[in-house]
Amino acid sequence: MTRPRINLEPHRDLITAAYNSKDTYEAIRSRLEREFGLQVSARTLQRQLLRWQAPRHQERTVHSAGLPERLRHLFFEIAMTDEEILTALRQEGFVVSKRGVVQARRQHGMFRRLSPERLLAIQEELRAFFEDERGMANHACQMGKGSLYTHIRQQQFSIARDPLWDVYREFHAASIEERLQRVSRRRGGWTCPGPNYQWCIDGYCKLAQYGFSVYGGIDAYSRFVVWLYVGVSANTARNVLAQYLAIVKAAGYIPERIRADRGVETPLVAGAHYFLARQASMEHPNTERTFEQCFIYGKSTRNIKIESWWEELSRSRAVFWRVRIAP
Repeated sequence: MTRPRINLEPHRDLITAAYNSKDTYEAIRSRLEREFGLQVSARTLQRQLLRWQAPRHQERTVHSAGLPERLRHLFFEIAMTDEEILTALRQEGFVVSKRGVVQARRQHGMFRRLSPERLLAIQEELRAFFEDERGMANHACQMGKGSLYTHIRQQQFSIARDPLWDVYREFHAASIEERLQRVSRRRGGWTCPGPNYQWCIDGYCKLAQYGFSVYGGIDAYSRFVVWLYVGVSANTARNVLAQYLAIVKAAGYIPERIRADRGVETPLVAGAHYFLARQASMEHPNTERTFEQCFIYGKSTRNIKIESWWEELSRSRAVFWRVRIAP
């Protein structure tokens, strides 16, 4: 048994008027259902308009002055797809079509697929960029594949990761070999028995001369960064205590123990942690804990979990912001 045919002729004037007003098929369909109780699909409306020989709507792209710059930002900085770029541009008031986005992107040198000739041309541009960058900022020297790809894309180069790495290897072969040596090196010694057994806390002072005081804590078992605070006075005793209490309140628990060096910022946090640990031990008889069981003092060189993380931070990101004074 076939479905009954829906007669849209009585509503022809309404449908064509809405269509000529640039209403979508979904909007027209919803109006017919709301006002007349007719349930039709968007495909049915499209076929009926073709029978009535209604002119097709053609989207036009208006190449306004700010379109190329905005397109570059969405393509290189945010790495959007063409559909996402189309939606974002329309929300910002640009008159564009999907085909217009693709054509404008290609017109301004933003390609998602590269021909062999275009790939060779971009690699030559990259060689010139790395040559200049090595003599000036040298930011890319310590980057891995992920960070390098993001950095180069922000410089508005559209190239895949492997061809990019081939060019990078020509200029920074020593840095690649150094990272490979670090990866193959294994450190022996103490192993943490489980998560939240020990938090290692310390400050990062390499950026203090520029006004950035950094303090943080890391879980020795999982290397999870429990907290990271950046401020103008992050290494004072009161500030470190406030950081510790804030993270404990947010997490709802305290670690089994904390390890730190004998800095002037640690006495208050040591006392607070010992107090909380004793309060927790009172709930269980015969489990009274000493200060040495709750808080471990030692040299910074032995606080290897947080120190190794500071090293990674310095090598991967913070080194860019430090000034090297020539002898």
